[in-house]
Amino acid sequence: MAIRLKWTYPEFGTGLIWLIWIAVQIAMIITFSPEPLASDSQVYISVASAMAERATWYPTHAQVEGTDFISTYIIYPGLINFFAFLIRIFGTYKAIFWANLVFNILLSLSVRRLASTICNKQTGHLAMILFCSCPVYVTDVGLALSEIPACTLAYAAAACCTFKNRWGDVAAGLLCAVAIYIRPTMLLVALAIILYFLFAKCAKRYVMSFGVSFILSVVAIIGINYYISDGYLFYGSNTLGVNMYIGANDEASGTYHIPLNQDSLDEELRGLDSFQCDSVFKSKAISWIKANPHKWGELGWAKIKYQFTPDTNIGMGRASTNPILTDNTGYIKKIIKLIWLTYPVLWFPVICVLAIAGMIFLFKTMKWRMAALLLPIAATILLCILTVGAYRYNATFFPILILFAAATATQLKDNRLKPAH
Repeated sequence: MAIRLKWTYPEFGTGLIWLIWIAVQIAMIITFSPEPLASDSQVYISVASAMAERATWYPTHAQVEGTDFISTYIIYPGLINFFAFLIRIFGTYKAIFWANLVFNILLSLSVRRLASTICNKQTGHLAMILFCSCPVYVTDVGLALSEIPACTLAYAAAACCTFKNRWGDVAAGLLCAVAIYIRPTMLLVALAIILYFLFAKCAKRYVMSFGVSFILSVVAIIGINYYISDGYLFYGSNTLGVNMYIGANDEASGTYHIPLNQDSLDEELRGLDSFQCDSVFKSKAISWIKANPHKWGELGWAKIKYQFTPDTNIGMGRASTNPILTDNTGYIKKIIKLIWLTYPVLWFPVICVLAIAGMIFLFKTMKWRMAALLLPIAATILLCILTVGAYRYNATFFPILILFAAATATQLKDNRLKPAH
């Protein structure tokens, strides 16, 4: 008996765009993976590689000795644990980029599921198309950063909650706990999940299943860390202090700019553990803010500017010498470079306008549920003002903007937008 597959035009079109999007990411990995990494990516991989070589799961001071002062304490232990696992299994840090591709695929499916559940199936198709158009989720696939894996786990948790069964909520609690372990700001997404489904008046037993699973998972992660880290009780990263200090000192610019007085800092931090180091940085930042409130206020506006200005740096966090982007000879290379530099600048304001319109369309019917979805956006902006502004931090809430933008597209197309709950 022949099996007949029935495809609607929206499904076929969405699937085709999705496959092209995956192919572009594969091309990005192949093109840029031989290039040297820069910035935080190099720090993470260096520490993870040292751990893999020593068959350990926890970065010690000895493993990062001789590096700059930022690297003398633990940065994103959950992320580095994951990177070390990949390096130990596959024998190369390039496995991280292919893992990013898998995470991106799962994130795209989660965004589609959320949009379909919160609004309707048509909005789900449009959300996936808009997600595939987002430049961040294409360029960052070739980096070793926390945004993609953490966002995937957090929004996959939100998608699991939409199945309306206890096992889905149990899985959501576990995924949220691991997401926060990799990137603490994912706590904002976890809170948004709980608030949304409470405001949607879902059965309390589902919310309880999520909450119990989340708490038990957090306790388990803390217990594992205590066992493998010589008696430290911690959960998530301890970089708030250093990020505050980078955004609050005499040389601060509003985005990442490492102060020049590293020698004095190295001396001051010598012999301190990771938590004591972070406390020193936090104290320095608070003291500077108290002494320079006016300048810190001016830096706040600079941080917002950096946060909402797309990063068109050719290297994408790499020390890039790739001729595709650095060679100005040839029309094809010029066209690729032009697209690379202009597309992110055009994409973000368009999505913002569509998202704001979607919020207006949905406000009357969603009300407090919309407030829950806006929580990660507002909190991320405030956190950047407290620390430093960087465009890639917006990856935390881009799926939410995309959901609202897809709602606008549905309204314009069919004039029949209506939330599912």
